[in-house]
Amino acid sequence: MDKVWSSKEFWSKYWDKEKRTVSEFTFSKLMEKYINFKAIDSYMEIGGAPGVILTYMNQKYGLTGSVIDYVDKKYTENVLEENGIKNYSVYEEDFTAFNPMKHSKRYDLVASWGFVEHFDKSVCRKIIQKQKKLVQDNGYLLIELPNIRKFNWLIYRICDNELLKIHNLAIMDLQFLKKEVLRGDEFELLYCDYYLTSFLASNNSSEFYDRHRILKRIFRLIHSTAQKLHIDNIRTQFFSPYIVVIAKRK
Repeated sequence: MDKVWSSKEFWSKYWDKEKRTVSEFTFSKLMEKYINFKAIDSYMEIGGAPGVILTYMNQKYGLTGSVIDYVDKKYTENVLEENGIKNYSVYEEDFTAFNPMKHSKRYDLVASWGFVEHFDKSVCRKIIQKQKKLVQDNGYLLIELPNIRKFNWLIYRICDNELLKIHNLAIMDLQFLKKEVLRGDEFELLYCDYYLTSFLASNNSSEFYDRHRILKRIFRLIHSTAQKLHIDNIRTQFFSPYIVVIAKRK
């Protein structure tokens, strides 16, 4: 039986506590290198609660946004409305049961940020194939997930072991992701690699850092030093905090 590594109840409680703000996006430079934002209009995010990334995509690039997430849509709608986003769609659905063939819309950019690693490989394969089906001709597919292995596993183990438990480390495999994205020969890879240097650069506005203010100061100091020394984007399986795949439909 396939294991789901986190539940709807978990994420409902998580978004009750965790508050995110719209600010400069960690992946903006990487996206702009491979995605022609001047030529696209629509954006779909899989597992997109609470809507801060959709807000960024709208405010920064003018994209009309949609979100699929199985938690109560209020979490996303509240953030979008607070930020003055008017033209959007929020689908309160479980993407593992979602049928993309019955969905009437296709999108220029379909992204998932930290989503696929909460499932077993068999479910993850289905999720990736569904995500691909939502991309229209010449559109882009983007999959991002944490790389919680090697040194980064130790950081999680020390700092937030409970969060470590809801992630499936077996999914954090570049070759597995590459194979699934290229399956069917419909997409060409633009980027498939690790990104940045370590989890010391993770979300400083998170609830975790509110509880560990000393760690926040230490991590921010290390990260700012790494930026000054230009060693904040050394891509390696041992230290990079993220795995990112960007592909374009042929």
